Amino acid sequence: QAYISLRLALAMEMEKTAPFPLIMDDPFVHFDELRLSRMKTIVEQQGKKHQFIYFTCHDKIIEEWTNAKIINVSDIGSAKGAVAR
Repeated sequence: QAYISLRLALAMEMEKTAPFPLIMDDPFVHFDELRLSRMKTIVEQQGKKHQFIYFTCHDKIIEEWTNAKIINVSDIGSAKGAVAR
């Protein structure tokens, strides 16, 4: 949680001089419902200023982001001949 807070603070501090996307690999997967709800609100607010790229394999997390553009990379890989395992 501290690491996520630091990354968000850095992104907010640098949004005018050096904006950058925030790339996350399942950062909230172990959060309880209350913390997940709070982080969802923060990400939605900051999503107006920053691009968030969020990787997950958990369907429950995917269901939380109803307004997000979701790309299933295993579908993309299958189209290129790769096999999802």
